[in-house]
Amino acid sequence: SQNSDDIFVELFGQATSLGVVYNEAQMIGSRFAFLACAVTAHSIYSHMRRNACPQAKACIVRILLLVPVYAVDAALGLQRRQNEVPRQLLRQAYEAYVLLCFLRLVLLCLCEGRAGDCTLASSFLSEKGGSGAVRTAKLGVWQYVVVCGVANTAVALIAWAAGAYHDGLFVLDDAYPYCAAVQFVSQSWALWAMVNLLHGTQRELAPVRPVLKFMCIKLLIFFTWVQTVAILVLENVSSLGRISLWIETEHHHIVSHWWDPLGVFDTTRLERHRSNAWLRPEVRDEVGMGLGNFVLCIEMVAFAALHCCAYRASEWDRSE
Repeated sequence: SQNSDDIFVELFGQATSLGVVYNEAQMIGSRFAFLACAVTAHSIYSHMRRNACPQAKACIVRILLLVPVYAVDAALGLQRRQNEVPRQLLRQAYEAYVLLCFLRLVLLCLCEGRAGDCTLASSFLSEKGGSGAVRTAKLGVWQYVVVCGVANTAVALIAWAAGAYHDGLFVLDDAYPYCAAVQFVSQSWALWAMVNLLHGTQRELAPVRPVLKFMCIKLLIFFTWVQTVAILVLENVSSLGRISLWIETEHHHIVSHWWDPLGVFDTTRLERHRSNAWLRPEVRDEVGMGLGNFVLCIEMVAFAALHCCAYRASEWDRSE
């Protein structure tokens, strides 16, 4: 007998190969990722031309690069399905660095009078509560950079190389739940410290819209986290509703007859059997990873436009 296996998917009443769907997702996702990078490149170019503050320019450019980091990572995830975990860990490390850049930008706005009212900014920094909020923010963000951006990423990469780190696997003998717990606590501390600082400087920093800038960063990270959780839930459901995934196996049988010992009148009969492909863990991982990367590519266009509006070069153009 001869067997040939392939995975098929039924969408909108039409059946096609999962490989064809994946190829279409690669093409569409890559174009959206390129568009997101192009929008970000235009925003960076505007800052390079019009931003008159070198320190602010450096911070803003590094913040804007967060979108291309996500977009390129998602596009690579669609093209190359290997090394997904290292790319995700390095992306999380860059998230910590971006939060540090944002803190530097906020402090720069306070110290250099970019907050609009220099008197208010100076009075805030001289107050006991204001200086305390700044110290708390520095401590919270720096511990996030050191703990999550450096230490937690290094431990996770070493564990992954040793085969002891599996993304989304909550078991006691795996490093993932411990790394995830450390990241959650450290990131929550950093976010609380930043929110506390922004709340205390809402009057002083009102002209530069710090909350909008901060929300651009956190919405990007929060959306991706929610998306990751949703896909993990999807990978553990028993069925996909109206979407069907199956493996079609073909068996070729030779039918012989008792009255034909020489096999002159033998015939070949083809039998097709379907089995639920969603029951295979490797299929769930492939579909979940591909869906997550595809949605990320599309989302990055919207986030690139949002970052472009929040971090406008005109705010730092002295000619205006």
